Formats: sequence, C-alpha cells, structure tokens
Amino acid sequence: MWGTKMKCIQKKIMLSVVLSTIGISLTHALTPLSDNPIPIARFEVIGANTPTIVQGDVGTQTITIKNFGPSAATATKVEVRAALTTGVSISQVRTASNTCTLANSIYTCNIGGVANAGTFDIYVDYSVASTAPISSATQQTTIAISSNEVNPGSGVGESIHRVWGQPGSTQTTNPQAYDAFWAGRNTSQTICSGSGCGTYAEETSAILGAWPASNKNPIGQYLSASMPGSNSGDSYFTNLATSPNPTFVQAVTNLTTYQYRNVLLPTVSATNSRVNNLRAWEFETYVYIPASTSSVSACVGNSGAEVDDGAYISITPPSGSATVIQDPRDSFQSGVRYEVATTISTGGYYKVNYRMLNQNTSNKYSQGQYGPIGMSFSGGTCSNTELQRLTETGFGTAITVAKRSDDLAISKTVDKTVAQVGDVITYTLKVWNQGEKAISNITVSDLIPDNLAGLYRYCVPSSASVSCPTVSNPDDSNQLSVTVNTLPVDKTGNTNFLSFIISGLVYKEPTSSNQITNTATVDSAEAKEIDLTNNTSAVSTTVNKNTPITSGSSQNQCVYGQSVNLVSDTAFRAYLVDNASSTYDNALKTAGTSPTILPNSVMYGTGVNGALQLKGRLNWSNGSPKSSTSGATLKILVDGVVYATLVTPAKGSNTQASFTAFNGAQVDTADYAIGSYGTDPVAINFTITLPTTVTVAKIVRTEFQNVRPNASTYVGDDIGIGFNELNVCLKPTFEMNKVSENGTDSFNFSAFANLSNANAETITSGEVVTTVVGAAQSVRLKKSTSPVEQGSLLAYATPNTAISFTESTSTLYSLKSIECTDTNAAISGNSTANLGGVNGLTQTIPAANVKFAAKLVCRVTNSKKAGYVFSGRVFNDNSGTTSDVSKAYNAIVDAGELGIAGSIVELQDCSSKAVLASTTSNANGDFKIQTLDDVFAGRSNICLVQRNLTGFDSVSSAKASSVTATADTSNDFFTIPKAANVTSYDGFLFGDAELQLVLTQNGQKTIVAGDVVDYPHELSAKSVMNVLNLTETKEQQPANNQPWQSLVYVDSNCNAQLDQGESLLSSRVLKANEKICLIQRVNSPTTAQGGDRFIASFKVNGKATYTAATTKESNSVNDITTIGTAGLSISKLVRKTTACPAPSSETTVFTVANQAAKGDYLEYQMTYINNSNKNLVDIVLKDSVPVGTVYGTMSCTASGCQTEANAGQLKWTIPGVLAPKQKGQVGFCVRIPD
Repeated sequence: MWGTKMKCIQKKIMLSVVLSTIGISLTHALTPLSDNPIPIARFEVIGANTPTIVQGDVGTQTITIKNFGPSAATATKVEVRAALTTGVSISQVRTASNTCTLANSIYTCNIGGVANAGTFDIYVDYSVASTAPISSATQQTTIAISSNEVNPGSGVGESIHRVWGQPGSTQTTNPQAYDAFWAGRNTSQTICSGSGCGTYAEETSAILGAWPASNKNPIGQYLSASMPGSNSGDSYFTNLATSPNPTFVQAVTNLTTYQYRNVLLPTVSATNSRVNNLRAWEFETYVYIPASTSSVSACVGNSGAEVDDGAYISITPPSGSATVIQDPRDSFQSGVRYEVATTISTGGYYKVNYRMLNQNTSNKYSQGQYGPIGMSFSGGTCSNTELQRLTETGFGTAITVAKRSDDLAISKTVDKTVAQVGDVITYTLKVWNQGEKAISNITVSDLIPDNLAGLYRYCVPSSASVSCPTVSNPDDSNQLSVTVNTLPVDKTGNTNFLSFIISGLVYKEPTSSNQITNTATVDSAEAKEIDLTNNTSAVSTTVNKNTPITSGSSQNQCVYGQSVNLVSDTAFRAYLVDNASSTYDNALKTAGTSPTILPNSVMYGTGVNGALQLKGRLNWSNGSPKSSTSGATLKILVDGVVYATLVTPAKGSNTQASFTAFNGAQVDTADYAIGSYGTDPVAINFTITLPTTVTVAKIVRTEFQNVRPNASTYVGDDIGIGFNELNVCLKPTFEMNKVSENGTDSFNFSAFANLSNANAETITSGEVVTTVVGAAQSVRLKKSTSPVEQGSLLAYATPNTAISFTESTSTLYSLKSIECTDTNAAISGNSTANLGGVNGLTQTIPAANVKFAAKLVCRVTNSKKAGYVFSGRVFNDNSGTTSDVSKAYNAIVDAGELGIAGSIVELQDCSSKAVLASTTSNANGDFKIQTLDDVFAGRSNICLVQRNLTGFDSVSSAKASSVTATADTSNDFFTIPKAANVTSYDGFLFGDAELQLVLTQNGQKTIVAGDVVDYPHELSAKSVMNVLNLTETKEQQPANNQPWQSLVYVDSNCNAQLDQGESLLSSRVLKANEKICLIQRVNSPTTAQGGDRFIASFKVNGKATYTAATTKESNSVNDITTIGTAGLSISKLVRKTTACPAPSSETTVFTVANQAAKGDYLEYQMTYINNSNKNLVDIVLKDSVPVGTVYGTMSCTASGCQTEANAGQLKWTIPGVLAPKQKGQVGFCVRIPD
C-alpha cells in the first residue's frame, strides 16, 4: 500500500474555483466538474522480455513502462519487488542513467517526470547459480509505478470514485441544486412524473438504457430545486448535457478503508422533507489479470449492504471496448448482493467500472445504497479486500532458467590396469561435445606421468565431420596439449568425436606408490559448461613392484663342482629390427623330448639358499641417444615367466638403460650406460637371480620390441645379449642291488621315501627276481605294484631329505645286511663308509648324507632260511568238458576241470588236529603253504587237510610220485611222513565235485473228471550221477474218493508231451551238467466232482559213480490237479489286507503272488466263468485253508450262495443257472499267526 494520500476535486459554484482537498464534504450546491478534474497518470508495463539464462550464467531483463496519462507524471518512482526462485539472484536494477536502491527486497528507481504517452526503461541484472532448478518463464519480480498524480492500474492500489449528486451517506434536509441526480431523466420538463420523465427513468427500467456501458457518464438530469412533501414536485435542470459530468471525483488509495466504500441513504418518512436520495455512483480501477487466470468474479454489496436499486459491472480489456459482465441488476433485491463472473483468455491490464444507480421510480424519498465493491480470480472469494490486493499487485516479470547448454566431455581409458616395467601402456582420450551447439577453440591437455618413456601421440577422427589438430611428439616432453578448432554436437559420444592415442613404455617403477595415474582435461573459454565433472578424466595403472623371493634353506645351495651348466648356446645376439618384435628361445640342456640333462636329475642352484642364477653379457645403443629414437625393451623369461626386463629410455637427455627384476627375481645391475649393441662385452656383466621357488629351468626366452616403431622417422634402440651360465645342482641318485644267498627267489620292497624316477613320478615299490645265488642283481624301482610295469634302475632324491625303504617279509629268507655307500663321495662330500642304518627291515639314509651330486648305491643281502613248502591244487573233478563219465572222480585234472577258489588247506598235527599253518586256494585252485617252523619236530608225520566249500563233496585225491604220503579214503587229507633232506612237498591234488540232482518246475492245472493231464519237468546233474529211483508222495482230496493215478516218464524229445514209445523213468547215468526232460502224467477218476484235488509229488534219488559215493536226493516238485465243472474255468488271486474281512476302503490290488509277515492278513479271490456253450446248473466250488494260516471268513457274490467251512475245507454252493460266458467271484481270508 502506497500511503494515505487522497485526491479530491469538487467545484464550488459560488467561487467558480477548483479546490483540491482531502476528505471534504461540501454542503452547498455544486456544478458538474470538467472532463479531467484531477491529474491522473496511469502507468503500464508495455514490454518485458523473458530472458533465458543458463545455469551458472547472468542475464539482463529490459522492462518498458508507458504513461497512459491523461496527465504528465511528476516524481515518478518504480518499485521492483523481488520474489526470487531458488538459485536466482539480482545483482542490480538500473535505469539508463542510475542504479536503483535496495531495501527489504524492493528496488526503488527514481524516474522523475514522464510526459503523457511517454515511455522509459529499467533493467534487471540477474545471476543464476549453476545449481538453480530448470524453469520456464517463472516469475521473479513484480513492477509497480507511482507518481504525484493518481495512478490507477499501476500496482500502487489506487482507484477513482465518482458521484453524480452529493457523495456519501449525508442526507441534506434542504438539498441544493446538483445535490441529487435522476439517472434516465431526459425530459424538457422541469417537473414530471411517471414515464413522461424518460424511457429509462423508472426504477425497474434497464439500467444500461440509463447508463450505457460505452458512455463515460450516465444519461440524466441534476436537481434544480426541491419541494417539501412532494415526491415528484422537485424540479431538474433541463438545459444541461444529456450525460453530464459528475459533481464529485476522488482518488481512492485503499478500498477497504475508504470512507465512501459503502453508502446508505435511508428512506425519509417526513412528508414535508425536502430530502432527495436520487444518485449515480461509480468506482473505476485497473487490475493486472495474468493470462493464467481462469475466471474473474466481481461484486457489489453484501448481505448487509445491498445495491438499491440497480448496478452493473463492466470490464475493458487492454485493447477493446467495455463489456458488461453477465446481467445487470435493474431493481432492488433485498438481502442479495450483486455478483457476476466472466472468463478471461488474455492477460494484461483491465479497466473495471462498478456503476450503481438509485432511481426509485420518481420517489425521491426511497432508500438508496451500495455496499463495498470487490473482485476475485479463479474461484476465490469476491471481496473488497481481495480487490484492493489485486490493485496493489503489479506487473509480474519472469525469466527462464535453462540447463547449461555447453557440455564438453572427455573420457580416458587405458589398455592395462595392471602392468610392469617394460610394458607398453596405451591411453585413449575420447573427446566429444554433448552440449546443444558446436563449440570452438577447445583445449585438450594431458600430462603423462614421468614413469613412461618413448611416448607417441596421434589423433583419430571418428567421422568426416570432425578434424584432428596437429599433434606433435617432442622427444623430451611428457605433455599433450592441442587446440581443436570446432567440435559439432554429439549427444551420445558415438558419432562426432576425436580419439587421442598416447602410447608409452613403463620405464621405471613408481617410487612413492605402485600407481601411475594419468589425468586429462578438456575446456574452452567459449563454453558455458553445464557439467564440469566430465571435463576431467583420470585412469590409474597399478605397476607390480617386485619383491625378491629369497626364502629357503642354506642347505639348498650347492657349490659349482656339484652343479651343471644348462646353457649350451652362449652366442651374443643383436636385436635391431625396427617395426617388429623379435624373440629367441635358448633351449637349455634340460629342454626337449630327449634332454641332455634330465629335468628331474637337477634341483636348486649355486645362489644363496639354492637360487638359480642366470649370467650373461649385454650392451645397447643406436650409436648414441638422439632425437626421433624410440625406446626398446628386452624381456628375459625363464620357462614362460618374465624375470627381468631391460628398458632403453628413448630420451636424448637420458643415457641410462634400466634393468628391472620381476616375479621375485633380482638383478645385480640396475642401470647400464650407453654402449654399442654389436659389441660383445665378453665378460659377464649381469646376473639374474631367480626366486628360490624356482628349482629347475628348461627354456630361456628373450623378447625384443621397439616401443614406437610406427614410422621410418623413428629409429629404434638396439640391444645385444648373450648367456653364459645357468648352473643347477645335481640331485642325489639312488640304486639298489640284491644278493640272495643259499637260493634264488623273488624279493619286494615298499615304503620308499624321497625317491622319484626320471619323469618325477614317486617311487613306491621295488622288485627283483634273483637268478644267480650270491650275485648282486639290480632292483627295479617302480611307481606302482603293477606286474606289467618295468620300472627303472636309477632314481633321484631331493637333497637334504632322508631316503628310506622297507624290504617285504620273506618266509624263506632272512635279511642279512644292507650297505649304502656314495660312489661320488669326493664330489658330494659324503663319507666313504656305510651311510645310514637298518631298523628291522627298514633302511634309512640320513638327510645329511643325501647330498648334491651324491651317487648312492644300496646292497641288500638275504640268506635263505630252513623250512618246508607244501603245494598243490583243489579242482572240480566232474569230468569237465570231456563228456566222458569215466573222467569223473579219477583224481586227474582233465579238460574243463577247473580249479576251485577259496578252499582252505591246513597243515595239522595228525593226532591233536592242531593247525600248524594254513592257506586258501587262489583263483586257479592252487595253494602253497610255506613255513619256517620245523613242523616235523616231535612228529613222525603231519597231515595236509582240505576243507570243502559248501555244496562240494570230496571225490578224489592224488599226489606227485616224488612225494611220500598216504591219502585218506575220505579224499580230504594226506598223511605225510618226514623225509630226510626234503623240504618241498609238491603235487597234492584234492578233487571235489557238486553231487546234486536238480528238478525244476511245480505244476498246477484244472481238469474235468476222467481227464488226463501231463506236467513237464527237467532233471539235471552238476556232476556225473547215476539216477537210481523215484520217491513219490500222493495226496487226494477227498481222501475216500476213487483213487487217482500218476506216473513219471522220460520225455525223450523234450516236447512236454507224452509220445508213443516214451517209457517210465528208470535207472540211468547223467553226465556233468546234462539235463533230461520228464513228464508226470496224472489220471483223474470219472467219479470225481468239481473241487476235488490231487497232489502228486516226487523227487529223484541217485549217487555219484565212484565207489565210496553215497546216495543223494534231488529237491521235490509238486503237481496239483483240481477237478473243475464242465466248461467252468477258475482263476485265483491273493492280496495282503489290513483286516479280515478286508474293509471297503482297501485299495491293494489282487496279484498271483504276494509277500506277508507274521500277523498279516491275506485275502484270496477266485473268479469262475462258464466257458462252455451250455448253461451250468448248481455249481459247487471247493478250496482249503493254506497250511500255516488261520481261517477268517468266506464271501460270495452270487445270489443265494451258501458257504461252508469245516476243518480247513471250504465249500461254496451256488444254486441256479450260470449262463455261457457268465462269471462270478468267491473268496476267503486268513491270518498268518504270530
């Protein structure tokens, strides 16, 4: 609110002068005012750009203001009220000539005088933070303008109030001329009544007729003179303009506190009164309506102060004519304020006129009034408070905060994140423009770490749309700095980008850490970067620093005399080929498929703790260091592992090549001064000590490579190298010799420790078969116990580790001595005496004697002990495959008579049966009992006893003719007397055989009475057997019926039928594994009834054909025959159930066989069917309870079926007819007792 100034103009007739007062109410007559009675200077912002300011940038907004008059303005001031969004600030507000002052977020600009229709500019300088949120046309300030004049619509809250007649609520008892105004009266009569006063003079007439919206003033006539006691007796001026000017005009600074914000002229009841309440009122104001406003509501009055009697509100857009908002109110409506609404589509300054009339239908005494005017936007509450606020709301200005549009980006990659000295590292710098527009004068910088030498830099464009700058390669600079003319937009970084390639040689290890970090940047003075984080990119490479591996035992180090030099190629080679890599493999004596020195024959070296030391000569140069010389590397590998690299500098300022060790190795010289690559130094000038974890070597490889062999202008450094020594210690060797005294035999050794063969395979066993008594014979040392492995005569040991082995126990031989000596003691340093000692059967050579270059030979001597050997064979004496019965049981091993494995053979005291020794026959049936004990001590003889396996009988025995022994008639043992000077008793034979007859196949059939049925069987023997006779058992049910008959025949053609000429089974001989076919024929009596049953069982008796054989019988077979009713077939099934009878929920299916335990229940089901073509009448079925079970219940599905259970016999009587193909079921259940 701009203060309390009040500007009021009234014209006093008597003085004919214009007075300017504040709040004056005149009681004397007035005359209409002039067209512009008070000075008005209405300002509008006619132009305000919306600058787009990029994040992190500044911008200026220009605001143009115009004075729409009609008066010139004096002491003009502009307020810029700041309400800034996050990240936006104002650095200053200024005019063309001065800077505006700031207080409480309001910038005040003193403009001074502004002519009518004059314009001026102010400037707002913004600063936008880089973190400011992106926004579009967001308001930041509000502009308000004031001057000494009335300033409606300028954001200072001022309006204009006009009155036609006396202002306010004062009722003059003696009104003077111009104190009242009759709107709509346009007659020439000074006194009139009714419609004669004018078409729109009545209260209910259209208010727009009395005061058209386009008219500045209402149509009407002022009071001339009042008459007491008469509504229509007053006279009016008829000689004035049809639309006279108001008699009262006042500037309103605050509508909420204005004294005439509401007026009430009450009805006068005194008939003699001169009071005249006829008036016309108007409030004019300007409001700035934003374009975002959806609707405008305007109102006059409230529930306590209505409009009496008519009103309308018009709105005039920035360009256009006045428009009445909705419908005018033409007459008084008690208790209802006047409120209308309209829709606004265009933002800008709008003039709003509130016009009210009190016409009262020729009745000057009737009430006249209006309440406060008001306004609201977009559904708000219409009130004078809100209207006042709107008039104080200035012109809003906005800016757009845009994302920083320039965005240069760089990314750096490296081909090796882990490297070591001598490696070439290649960096790739990718530079692109992912902003909104092309950017020029771009600087790309990269300071390459000093750890890299031999640098080469070049640029590659991604497309024809980008161009590479010139990239230089100074010899002694590690800097890349180039200027790129222009980079077009490449949002993805995949289209228009530049790649800068920088390669260099890791020259030396970092000193302070193990990291080489390379950082590159891109920038441009022309770029307004939206993101500075992608203007820098860094990558790191970890350089593996070498840690020497020297751990180990000092005992692993040998002297030169105990070693062998593996290097055979000592030539000095020069590497000088540019633009290519060169390699050479120096094969050591341990290399290849047929090495001169076996790899497993050497171990450790002559260095500290047994380290291998590679020694040689080297030289380098390209004449002398000079410009345009590329660096070179020479890697030295042993068995594929790099242990040292020589790196030449490729810098004119550096004349030292660097030698660096890797992977636990050491080099004795770190730097080499420049020399001549083609000159052999002759003397050894480098030693590479390998890590102590490397114990042997095969290949020494050299790999030469120029670092920058990209063009002919870069001549590569050259290196010459030769190898002299790689001395490896000789491992101790081991041999064994065997001497057997008093005899020859096979000898075995085991539990070898610290021995391996030429292929480095662990020795686990040793064996030898002596053939010459008393002579030393070599033991074959083997990696397994396989009889087919040949083994080797020489083994190798790890030095300084004990060797041990154990001789296997021999029954006939005792260990006499073991002597181990070193045949190379002069070199190894061992004693020439016996090394180590024996503990039982184990020999140990101490670790201290297992020296480098030792040649250990152990001589093992055994002496045969006194003792006895008993040997022979257990075999199946059943005639084998000869098919000759005479070959059975003859104590001779005939064709096909196989040995019997697993039979126990014992040497017993013949009297006490005490077992003196025993063995078990092997897979061939052979046995051998060796004993050192004098088994004949105190005995004149001993017994050799063989125990049969289950199922076998002893059938024969024999011995060698050279052996004196007596066989027992049982063929189970021999009695052997002691013979002078005899220790070997060989050639015993024990003949066993399986004396078994085997019958196959039980039978069960159902026939009709009087039928004959045949049951086929097979009879076989595992050895030669003489069939003697049959043992038959016959059982018929019922027992008192006519007898059944059964006979057993030989089925000579095995067709399961009794053919003519086939005879009854009688005595005959069966060969081993021979089978004959039998038939048991059963004849049923004609008187048998359905359900009768006959069980015919038989077994065969026989014996072997040797004299002492006893009778054997076969297993028994059972043939069960049941009488069925003619055409009636029966099938029987069984199942295990949970109860008897089975519950209805039982789901177990019936099968032909089942398994049950004690306490279980079994249910049998028999299905019968009439397979004849005739009806069967009164069927009777019979069965019996299985032996070993307890009867439970019986069941039957047929109607009228009767069941009977008696002493285990079951009977079902089924009355009625069973038609052809008709079937039924009967059943019963039993329990297996516990």
